[in-house]
Amino acid sequence: MARIVFQLGREWEICFFELRQVAATWGLKPEPLSDSLAEIRDFPFHRGLASFCNQLGGTIRAIYCWDEDPPSFRENFQKGKVFLPKGPWAVSTLEEDLALQREEIRQFIKDLINDHPQARGREERTIPGDTQVVPSRVFQNVLQRGGAEVCLWREGSEVRYGKTEWIFSPEEYADRDIGKPNRPQRRGLLPPKLARQMVNLARTQNMKTLLDPFCGSGVILIEGLALKLCVWGSDFRDEALDQSRENLEWFRTGSTRNPELVKGLTRVDARQLSLSFRPLSFDAVVGEGDLGPPLRGPVPRKTAISLAKSLERLYIPTFAEIRTILKPGGRVCLAVPFWIPEEGDPIEVNLKRRLALMGYQPVLPDRGFDPLQYNRPGQRVGRALYVLESPL
Repeated sequence: MARIVFQLGREWEICFFELRQVAATWGLKPEPLSDSLAEIRDFPFHRGLASFCNQLGGTIRAIYCWDEDPPSFRENFQKGKVFLPKGPWAVSTLEEDLALQREEIRQFIKDLINDHPQARGREERTIPGDTQVVPSRVFQNVLQRGGAEVCLWREGSEVRYGKTEWIFSPEEYADRDIGKPNRPQRRGLLPPKLARQMVNLARTQNMKTLLDPFCGSGVILIEGLALKLCVWGSDFRDEALDQSRENLEWFRTGSTRNPELVKGLTRVDARQLSLSFRPLSFDAVVGEGDLGPPLRGPVPRKTAISLAKSLERLYIPTFAEIRTILKPGGRVCLAVPFWIPEEGDPIEVNLKRRLALMGYQPVLPDRGFDPLQYNRPGQRVGRALYVLESPL
């Protein structure tokens, strides 16, 4: 068993809850350490840390922590817990105020290598002024070449040290983002990483089937396939179904995915799902609906309220229809827009009371019916992620 510390991405809440949902399927329970770190104690290393982390969309690093009571890096080396790098190496801090400690470790490793002729060629792959090495650089220039990264972070008054065992590889997601043949250039195109997080937020132990009722170009369906789920897609636009069909074929051709996992693409309005799908058919429904019209410049508060009101006509009946086709214990993760006006609080589509009346239960009890919010700096329209369950 091992203590693993996870460095999470920018949208900390979404990343942590995703980690918690996936960990639950392994019988594990992560705990938060800060606004960017979480830990799992007694991680079953023999089951494969990489296979666990490769499911995640919002985790940057997984770090093996050497000690419960942290001695200095030098003491750990003398105990035989830290070894000379066998290839390229890097040292990163997960907090800016540890730059001095990072420099001490860098120099210590360089001195060790200089004192051991057999270690010649084990070059450092960092820029001295960088406190945290970019994950893509660590993946390509260090870990892929058999090297090692040392990370340090703070827990209370203590500085902890560990070895990076897994790091996020951007290439795979980049290929699924810009490499697929049909990538509509429109505002708000769903990033594959967020799509993966949404699928994971709806995860259950026995999840096998997934429907995206707003399948668009198939971003969520591809992430479902990557997790070996049976996927269905629906949309009311023929153009969207054609885009999904082409992208799914591209993904299946370039991978070893079982073609039988793609169950079908259906033209149907999300407000009439029960016309095309039988009741109690799906383990999960995951999708991103209409985000409203493109907006230029600041959003007046009156405009945001009007947009939210108009989209109630889409989302209220859609959630009601999803409720009928979900299996008992099935889950939904649906992205609904919210607006950030030029003044005042964000404006959401008015759904919380109606979702409770439909019989949904919140999957994240510490949040109730409050959605998780995803928006990048400067965006006027964000995504509110509703994570709900159909009761048993």
